[in-house]
Amino acid sequence: MANIFARSPYIININVSGQIGSKIQIFLWNGTGSAPATPQYTLSKLIPSSTNTATNYDIAPYIREYLSHSAPQEAEVGLFLSLNQTTWCNVKVVKYKLVGTTYSLISAFTVVHTLEAYAFDGYSFYESGSNYDYGRFLLEQKEHFYDEDATYVGDVAAYLNTNELVRYIDTNTTTTITGVTLNVNLSSEVTTLTKTGRYILLPGELLRFTYVNALAESTTWVGTVLTCTYNSGTDTTTITPDFLGLPVETDGLALTNRVVTTLDSSYYQVPSSKWHAVSRISGTKNTLQILSSTYTKLATWTFTPVCEPKYTPVVIDFINKYGAWQKEYFFKSSKNTLAIESSDYNVMQSSVSNYDILQGQKKSFNTNGKETISVNSGYVTEDFSSNIKQILLSERILVDNKPAICRTKSLELIKNINNHMINYSLEFEFAYNTINNVI
Repeated sequence: MANIFARSPYIININVSGQIGSKIQIFLWNGTGSAPATPQYTLSKLIPSSTNTATNYDIAPYIREYLSHSAPQEAEVGLFLSLNQTTWCNVKVVKYKLVGTTYSLISAFTVVHTLEAYAFDGYSFYESGSNYDYGRFLLEQKEHFYDEDATYVGDVAAYLNTNELVRYIDTNTTTTITGVTLNVNLSSEVTTLTKTGRYILLPGELLRFTYVNALAESTTWVGTVLTCTYNSGTDTTTITPDFLGLPVETDGLALTNRVVTTLDSSYYQVPSSKWHAVSRISGTKNTLQILSSTYTKLATWTFTPVCEPKYTPVVIDFINKYGAWQKEYFFKSSKNTLAIESSDYNVMQSSVSNYDILQGQKKSFNTNGKETISVNSGYVTEDFSSNIKQILLSERILVDNKPAICRTKSLELIKNINNHMINYSLEFEFAYNTINNVI
Protein backbone atom coordinates (compact mmCIF):
# COMPACT_ATOMS: atom_id res chain seq x y z
CA MET A 1 0.00 0.00 0.00
CA ALA A 2 1.19 3.52 -0.74
CA ASN A 3 2.62 5.89 1.87
CA ILE A 4 1.81 9.60 2.03
CA PHE A 5 4.07 12.16 3.72
CA ALA A 6 1.64 14.97 4.34
CA ARG A 7 3.90 17.97 4.95
CA SER A 8 4.42 17.91 1.20
CA PRO A 9 1.48 18.19 -1.22
CA TYR A 10 -0.16 14.94 -2.25
CA ILE A 11 -2.03 15.46 -5.50
CA ILE A 12 -4.99 13.43 -6.68
CA ASN A 13 -5.38 13.90 -10.42
CA ILE A 14 -8.59 13.10 -12.29
CA ASN A 15 -8.63 13.51 -16.05
CA VAL A 16 -11.09 11.15 -17.69
CA SER A 17 -12.44 11.49 -21.18
CA GLY A 18 -15.88 13.10 -21.25
CA GLN A 19 -15.83 14.56 -17.75
CA ILE A 20 -16.99 18.10 -17.10
CA GLY A 21 -15.94 17.91 -13.45
CA SER A 22 -14.94 15.50 -10.71
CA LYS A 23 -15.37 14.69 -7.03
CA ILE A 24 -13.36 12.90 -4.38
CA GLN A 25 -14.40 11.47 -1.05
CA ILE A 26 -11.67 11.39 1.62
CA PHE A 27 -11.93 8.80 4.40
CA LEU A 28 -9.48 9.26 7.28
CA TRP A 29 -9.10 7.19 10.43
CA ASN A 30 -6.48 6.23 13.00
CA GLY A 31 -5.71 2.68 14.00
CA THR A 32 -6.27 -0.69 12.40
CA GLY A 33 -10.07 -0.69 12.05
CA SER A 34 -12.05 -0.40 8.85
CA ALA A 35 -12.85 2.82 7.04
CA PRO A 36 -15.69 4.99 8.43
CA ALA A 37 -19.08 4.69 6.77
CA THR A 38 -19.09 8.30 5.60
CA PRO A 39 -16.20 10.41 4.30
CA GLN A 40 -14.62 13.12 6.43
CA TYR A 41 -14.35 15.40 3.40
CA THR A 42 -15.95 15.63 -0.02
CA LEU A 43 -14.29 17.91 -2.56
CA SER A 44 -15.48 18.72 -6.05
CA LYS A 45 -14.62 21.04 -8.91
CA LEU A 46 -15.42 21.65 -12.57
CA ILE A 47 -12.86 21.34 -15.35
CA PRO A 48 -11.08 24.63 -16.21
CA SER A 49 -12.10 24.46 -19.89
CA SER A 50 -13.02 22.06 -22.67
CA THR A 51 -9.37 21.97 -23.72
CA ASN A 52 -8.02 21.60 -20.17
CA THR A 53 -9.99 18.82 -18.53
CA ALA A 54 -7.62 17.88 -15.71
CA THR A 55 -8.79 18.39 -12.11
CA ASN A 56 -6.32 18.22 -9.20
CA TYR A 57 -6.82 17.97 -5.45
CA ASP A 58 -4.20 18.39 -2.72
CA ILE A 59 -5.34 16.15 0.14
CA ALA A 60 -2.30 16.68 2.41
CA PRO A 61 -3.77 19.50 4.59
CA TYR A 62 -6.80 17.36 5.43
CA ILE A 63 -4.62 14.40 6.39
CA ARG A 64 -2.48 16.41 8.82
CA GLU A 65 -5.52 17.01 11.03
CA TYR A 66 -5.38 13.31 11.93
CA LEU A 67 -1.71 13.23 12.90
CA SER A 68 -0.18 14.20 16.24
CA HIS A 69 2.93 13.35 18.27
CA SER A 70 2.90 12.96 22.03
CA ALA A 71 6.15 11.35 23.14
CA PRO A 72 8.57 8.73 21.77
CA GLN A 73 7.78 5.11 22.46
CA GLU A 74 10.09 2.65 24.18
CA ALA A 75 9.96 -0.68 22.39
CA GLU A 76 11.22 -3.83 24.10
CA VAL A 77 13.27 -6.31 22.12
CA GLY A 78 11.15 -8.99 20.49
CA LEU A 79 7.77 -7.73 21.76
CA PHE A 80 6.78 -5.93 18.53
CA LEU A 81 5.18 -2.83 19.99
CA SER A 82 2.49 -1.33 17.78
CA LEU A 83 3.42 2.11 16.47
CA ASN A 84 1.48 4.87 18.23
CA GLN A 85 -1.71 5.26 16.21
CA THR A 86 -1.74 9.05 16.40
CA THR A 87 1.55 9.25 14.48
CA TRP A 88 -0.01 7.72 11.36
CA CYS A 89 -3.43 7.40 9.82
CA ASN A 90 -5.25 5.46 7.14
CA VAL A 91 -6.30 7.23 3.97
CA LYS A 92 -8.90 6.13 1.46
CA VAL A 93 -9.84 8.34 -1.47
CA VAL A 94 -12.70 7.44 -3.81
CA LYS A 95 -12.71 9.26 -7.17
CA TYR A 96 -15.74 10.20 -9.27
CA LYS A 97 -16.22 11.85 -12.64
CA LEU A 98 -19.02 14.26 -13.48
CA VAL A 99 -20.77 13.69 -16.81
CA GLY A 100 -23.83 15.85 -17.37
CA THR A 101 -25.36 16.13 -13.92
CA THR A 102 -24.34 12.69 -12.64
CA TYR A 103 -21.31 11.66 -10.63
CA SER A 104 -20.12 8.10 -11.20
CA LEU A 105 -17.13 6.01 -10.15
CA ILE A 106 -14.27 6.20 -12.59
CA SER A 107 -14.02 2.93 -14.50
CA ALA A 108 -11.44 3.81 -17.15
CA PHE A 109 -8.96 0.97 -17.63
CA THR A 110 -5.90 3.11 -16.90
CA VAL A 111 -7.33 4.87 -13.83
CA VAL A 112 -7.83 3.33 -10.39
CA HIS A 113 -10.92 4.82 -8.78
CA THR A 114 -9.82 4.21 -5.17
CA LEU A 115 -6.57 5.16 -3.41
CA GLU A 116 -5.66 3.43 -0.16
CA ALA A 117 -2.58 4.57 1.75
CA TYR A 118 -0.91 5.14 5.10
CA ALA A 119 -0.07 8.74 5.98
CA PHE A 120 2.63 10.32 8.14
CA ASP A 121 3.52 13.87 9.11
CA GLY A 122 6.67 13.77 7.02
CA TYR A 123 7.81 15.47 3.85
CA SER A 124 9.83 14.93 0.70
CA PHE A 125 12.40 17.24 -0.81
CA TYR A 126 11.80 19.29 -3.94
CA GLU A 127 14.25 17.28 -6.02
CA SER A 128 12.40 14.03 -5.19
CA GLY A 129 9.39 15.10 -7.25
CA SER A 130 5.70 14.95 -6.39
CA ASN A 131 3.98 12.26 -4.31
CA TYR A 132 7.32 10.73 -3.33
CA ASP A 133 7.07 7.53 -1.29
CA TYR A 134 9.96 6.67 1.07
CA GLY A 135 8.66 3.15 1.65
CA ARG A 136 7.99 1.34 4.91
CA PHE A 137 11.19 1.92 6.90
CA LEU A 138 11.08 5.32 8.60
CA LEU A 139 14.73 5.87 9.46
CA GLU A 140 17.69 6.41 7.14
CA GLN A 141 19.65 3.19 6.67
CA LYS A 142 23.16 4.14 7.74
CA GLU A 143 25.32 4.35 10.86
CA HIS A 144 23.80 6.16 13.85
CA PHE A 145 25.44 6.92 17.20
CA TYR A 146 24.17 6.69 20.77
CA ASP A 147 25.34 7.25 24.34
CA GLU A 148 26.58 3.94 25.68
CA ASP A 149 25.28 4.87 29.17
CA ALA A 150 21.73 5.60 27.97
CA THR A 151 18.96 3.44 29.40
CA TYR A 152 17.05 3.49 26.10
CA VAL A 153 18.56 4.43 22.73
CA GLY A 154 15.47 4.70 20.53
CA ASP A 155 13.49 2.68 18.04
CA VAL A 156 12.85 2.29 14.33
CA ALA A 157 9.33 2.78 12.96
CA ALA A 158 8.61 0.24 10.24
CA TYR A 159 5.80 -1.67 8.60
CA LEU A 160 6.61 -5.35 9.09
CA ASN A 161 4.82 -8.25 7.45
CA THR A 162 3.88 -11.54 9.06
CA ASN A 163 6.81 -14.00 9.19
CA GLU A 164 9.42 -11.39 8.37
CA LEU A 165 12.36 -11.40 10.78
CA VAL A 166 13.95 -8.79 13.01
CA ARG A 167 17.61 -9.70 13.53
CA TYR A 168 20.26 -8.21 15.82
CA ILE A 169 24.01 -8.77 15.33
CA ASP A 170 27.09 -8.06 17.41
CA THR A 171 29.90 -7.71 14.87
CA ASN A 172 32.54 -7.70 17.62
CA THR A 173 31.76 -11.07 19.18
CA THR A 174 31.02 -14.57 17.96
CA THR A 175 28.80 -17.41 19.09
CA THR A 176 29.35 -21.17 18.94
CA ILE A 177 26.90 -23.62 17.40
CA THR A 178 27.36 -27.14 18.78
CA GLY A 179 26.01 -30.45 17.53
CA VAL A 180 26.57 -29.64 13.85
CA THR A 181 26.62 -32.44 11.29
CA LEU A 182 29.13 -32.26 8.42
CA ASN A 183 28.19 -33.46 4.96
CA VAL A 184 31.11 -34.17 2.61
CA ASN A 185 31.63 -35.11 -1.04
CA LEU A 186 33.87 -37.82 -2.53
CA SER A 187 36.90 -35.59 -2.01
CA SER A 188 36.07 -35.28 1.69
CA GLU A 189 35.31 -31.59 1.25
CA VAL A 190 32.61 -30.11 3.47
CA THR A 191 29.60 -29.41 1.25
CA THR A 192 26.94 -28.54 3.84
CA LEU A 193 26.47 -28.24 7.57
CA THR A 194 23.18 -29.27 9.18
CA LYS A 195 21.85 -28.49 12.62
CA THR A 196 18.51 -29.12 14.33
CA GLY A 197 16.68 -25.87 15.00
CA ARG A 198 16.39 -22.58 13.17
CA TYR A 199 19.54 -20.51 12.67
CA ILE A 200 19.86 -17.43 10.51
CA LEU A 201 23.15 -16.80 8.73
CA LEU A 202 23.37 -14.51 5.71
CA PRO A 203 25.60 -14.94 2.64
CA GLY A 204 29.06 -13.49 3.19
CA GLU A 205 28.96 -13.67 6.99
CA LEU A 206 31.78 -15.20 9.04
CA LEU A 207 31.85 -18.96 9.57
CA ARG A 208 34.69 -20.66 11.46
CA PHE A 209 35.14 -24.45 11.74
CA THR A 210 37.68 -25.91 14.17
CA TYR A 211 38.68 -29.38 12.99
CA VAL A 212 40.41 -31.91 15.23
CA ASN A 213 41.87 -34.91 13.43
CA ALA A 214 42.55 -38.44 14.70
CA LEU A 215 45.89 -37.32 16.14
CA ALA A 216 44.15 -34.64 18.23
CA GLU A 217 45.69 -31.97 16.04
CA SER A 218 43.54 -28.87 15.80
CA THR A 219 43.10 -26.81 12.64
CA THR A 220 40.80 -23.82 12.24
CA TRP A 221 39.25 -23.00 8.90
CA VAL A 222 37.77 -19.53 8.47
CA GLY A 223 35.24 -19.08 5.69
CA THR A 224 31.95 -17.50 4.85
CA VAL A 225 28.35 -18.55 4.42
CA LEU A 226 27.19 -19.18 0.87
CA THR A 227 23.57 -20.11 1.64
CA CYS A 228 21.43 -20.85 4.68
CA THR A 229 18.00 -22.49 4.51
CA TYR A 230 15.56 -23.72 7.12
CA ASN A 231 13.22 -26.70 6.71
CA SER A 232 10.28 -26.25 9.05
CA GLY A 233 9.11 -29.81 8.42
CA THR A 234 12.30 -31.35 9.81
CA ASP A 235 13.21 -28.34 11.99
CA THR A 236 16.67 -28.36 10.42
CA THR A 237 18.96 -25.58 9.24
CA THR A 238 21.27 -26.34 6.30
CA ILE A 239 24.30 -24.11 5.72
CA THR A 240 26.45 -24.19 2.60
CA PRO A 241 29.90 -22.93 3.64
CA ASP A 242 32.87 -21.67 1.70
CA PHE A 243 35.96 -23.23 3.30
CA LEU A 244 37.96 -22.96 0.07
CA GLY A 245 37.47 -26.65 -0.72
CA LEU A 246 39.61 -27.93 2.16
CA PRO A 247 39.09 -31.66 2.90
CA VAL A 248 38.28 -33.15 6.30
CA GLU A 249 39.59 -36.55 7.45
CA THR A 250 36.71 -38.96 8.03
CA ASP A 251 38.42 -42.23 8.91
CA GLY A 252 37.37 -43.22 12.39
CA LEU A 253 35.72 -39.88 13.07
CA ALA A 254 32.05 -39.14 13.41
CA LEU A 255 30.78 -36.29 11.28
CA THR A 256 28.18 -35.34 13.86
CA ASN A 257 28.42 -33.27 17.04
CA ARG A 258 30.90 -30.86 15.49
CA VAL A 259 31.31 -27.19 16.40
CA VAL A 260 31.26 -24.07 14.20
CA THR A 261 31.55 -20.43 15.19
CA THR A 262 29.80 -17.47 13.60
CA LEU A 263 28.69 -13.92 14.38
CA ASP A 264 26.70 -13.48 17.57
CA SER A 265 23.11 -12.80 16.53
CA SER A 266 19.50 -13.24 17.59
CA TYR A 267 16.26 -12.98 15.66
CA TYR A 268 12.53 -12.56 16.23
CA GLN A 269 9.73 -13.56 13.88
CA VAL A 270 7.07 -10.94 13.15
CA PRO A 271 3.67 -12.21 14.38
CA SER A 272 1.39 -9.92 12.36
CA SER A 273 1.47 -7.33 9.59
CA LYS A 274 1.25 -3.76 10.92
CA TRP A 275 3.26 -0.66 11.81
CA HIS A 276 5.75 -1.46 14.56
CA ALA A 277 8.18 0.39 16.79
CA VAL A 278 11.31 -1.81 16.88
CA SER A 279 14.09 -1.37 19.44
CA ARG A 280 17.32 -0.20 17.82
CA ILE A 281 19.62 -2.55 19.74
CA SER A 282 19.49 -5.76 21.76
CA GLY A 283 22.11 -5.66 24.51
CA THR A 284 25.49 -5.44 22.78
CA LYS A 285 23.97 -6.45 19.45
CA ASN A 286 23.83 -3.09 17.69
CA THR A 287 23.31 -3.96 14.02
CA LEU A 288 19.61 -4.21 13.23
CA GLN A 289 18.37 -6.03 10.14
CA ILE A 290 14.93 -6.68 8.69
CA LEU A 291 14.82 -9.93 6.73
CA SER A 292 12.21 -11.64 4.59
CA SER A 293 11.03 -15.10 5.65
CA THR A 294 13.58 -16.52 3.19
CA TYR A 295 16.44 -14.45 4.70
CA THR A 296 16.60 -11.78 2.03
CA LYS A 297 17.99 -8.62 3.61
CA LEU A 298 15.38 -5.83 3.38
CA ALA A 299 16.91 -3.14 5.61
CA THR A 300 20.01 -2.62 7.77
CA TRP A 301 20.99 -0.05 10.40
CA THR A 302 24.13 0.16 12.53
CA PHE A 303 23.96 1.86 15.94
CA THR A 304 27.39 2.62 17.35
CA PRO A 305 27.90 3.30 21.09
CA VAL A 306 29.96 6.35 22.06
CA CYS A 307 31.74 6.78 25.39
CA GLU A 308 31.65 10.40 26.56
CA PRO A 309 33.60 10.61 29.85
CA LYS A 310 33.64 14.38 30.28
CA TYR A 311 30.29 15.89 29.21
CA THR A 312 26.70 14.87 29.77
CA PRO A 313 25.23 14.13 26.34
CA VAL A 314 22.05 15.98 25.40
CA VAL A 315 19.28 13.87 23.86
CA ILE A 316 17.32 15.31 20.93
CA ASP A 317 14.08 13.57 19.96
CA PHE A 318 12.41 14.98 16.85
CA ILE A 319 9.98 14.12 14.10
CA ASN A 320 12.09 13.33 11.07
CA LYS A 321 11.37 13.64 7.35
CA TYR A 322 9.44 10.36 7.46
CA GLY A 323 7.07 11.67 10.12
CA ALA A 324 8.45 9.33 12.81
CA TRP A 325 10.34 9.95 16.05
CA GLN A 326 14.14 9.89 15.72
CA LYS A 327 16.63 10.08 18.59
CA GLU A 328 20.01 11.79 18.27
CA TYR A 329 22.72 12.53 20.82
CA PHE A 330 24.84 15.69 21.05
CA PHE A 331 27.85 14.51 22.99
CA LYS A 332 29.98 17.56 23.68
CA SER A 333 29.61 20.74 25.73
CA SER A 334 26.20 22.30 26.28
CA LYS A 335 25.26 25.66 27.81
CA ASN A 336 21.98 26.74 29.39
CA THR A 337 20.88 30.39 29.33
CA LEU A 338 17.98 32.11 31.11
CA ALA A 339 16.52 35.31 29.62
CA ILE A 340 14.07 37.37 31.70
CA GLU A 341 11.21 39.50 30.40
CA SER A 342 9.19 41.94 32.53
CA SER A 343 7.30 45.20 32.46
CA ASP A 344 8.80 47.91 34.70
CA TYR A 345 6.74 50.84 36.03
CA ASN A 346 7.37 53.85 38.29
CA VAL A 347 5.36 53.64 41.48
CA MET A 348 4.48 56.14 44.18
CA GLN A 349 5.17 55.74 47.87
CA SER A 350 2.45 53.91 49.75
CA SER A 351 2.30 56.76 52.20
CA VAL A 352 3.61 60.28 51.62
CA SER A 353 3.93 60.90 55.36
CA ASN A 354 5.76 57.61 56.00
CA TYR A 355 8.55 57.61 53.44
CA ASP A 356 9.97 54.06 52.97
CA ILE A 357 13.36 53.84 51.29
CA LEU A 358 12.97 50.03 50.98
CA GLN A 359 9.91 50.38 48.76
CA GLY A 360 11.81 51.77 45.79
CA GLN A 361 10.64 53.91 42.90
CA LYS A 362 10.18 51.13 40.29
CA LYS A 363 8.41 47.78 40.31
CA SER A 364 8.48 44.83 37.88
CA PHE A 365 5.26 43.23 36.72
CA ASN A 366 4.58 40.12 34.59
CA THR A 367 8.09 38.81 35.15
CA ASN A 368 8.87 35.53 33.45
CA GLY A 369 11.74 33.83 31.73
CA LYS A 370 12.68 31.69 28.77
CA GLU A 371 15.47 29.15 28.81
CA THR A 372 17.69 28.20 25.89
CA ILE A 373 20.30 25.53 25.47
CA SER A 374 23.17 25.39 23.02
CA VAL A 375 24.57 21.96 22.16
CA ASN A 376 27.50 20.50 20.24
CA SER A 377 27.43 17.22 18.36
CA GLY A 378 31.09 16.32 18.75
CA TYR A 379 33.02 15.15 15.71
CA VAL A 380 30.72 13.37 13.28
CA THR A 381 30.81 11.90 9.79
CA GLU A 382 29.76 13.88 6.73
CA ASP A 383 26.40 12.10 6.34
CA PHE A 384 25.34 13.46 9.77
CA SER A 385 24.39 16.60 7.84
CA SER A 386 21.18 14.80 6.84
CA ASN A 387 20.25 14.41 10.53
CA ILE A 388 21.00 18.10 11.15
CA LYS A 389 18.88 19.11 8.17
CA GLN A 390 15.93 17.12 9.48
CA ILE A 391 16.26 18.61 12.99
CA LEU A 392 16.22 22.15 11.58
CA LEU A 393 13.11 21.33 9.52
CA SER A 394 11.29 19.50 12.32
CA GLU A 395 8.13 20.99 13.84
CA ARG A 396 8.19 18.74 16.93
CA ILE A 397 11.34 18.54 19.07
CA LEU A 398 12.14 17.33 22.57
CA VAL A 399 15.44 18.29 24.22
CA ASP A 400 16.19 16.02 27.17
CA ASN A 401 12.49 15.13 27.08
CA LYS A 402 11.34 18.79 27.21
CA PRO A 403 9.45 20.48 24.35
CA ALA A 404 11.66 22.85 22.41
CA ILE A 405 12.00 24.96 19.28
CA CYS A 406 15.18 25.07 17.23
CA ARG A 407 16.43 28.66 17.19
CA THR A 408 19.26 27.92 14.75
CA LYS A 409 17.87 29.07 11.41
CA SER A 410 20.99 28.95 9.26
CA LEU A 411 23.83 26.45 9.34
CA GLU A 412 26.56 25.26 7.02
CA LEU A 413 26.19 21.60 6.07
CA ILE A 414 29.85 20.70 6.32
CA LYS A 415 31.78 18.51 3.86
CA ASN A 416 34.86 16.53 4.77
CA ILE A 417 36.79 17.95 1.85
CA ASN A 418 36.44 21.42 3.38
CA ASN A 419 36.58 20.55 7.08
CA HIS A 420 38.23 17.30 8.09
CA MET A 421 36.74 17.52 11.59
CA ILE A 422 33.00 18.19 11.59
CA ASN A 423 31.15 19.52 14.65
CA TYR A 424 27.65 21.02 14.63
CA SER A 425 26.40 23.58 17.15
CA LEU A 426 22.66 24.16 17.57
CA GLU A 427 20.58 26.38 19.84
CA PHE A 428 17.16 25.42 21.16
CA GLU A 429 14.61 27.40 23.13
CA PHE A 430 12.40 25.44 25.49
CA ALA A 431 8.82 25.88 24.35
CA TYR A 432 7.39 27.17 27.64
CA ASN A 433 7.86 29.97 30.12
CA THR A 434 10.03 29.27 33.15
CA ILE A 435 7.23 30.30 35.52
CA ASN A 436 4.14 28.27 34.73
CA ASN A 437 1.44 30.65 33.46
CA VAL A 438 -0.51 28.18 31.34
CA ILE A 439 -4.22 28.96 31.53
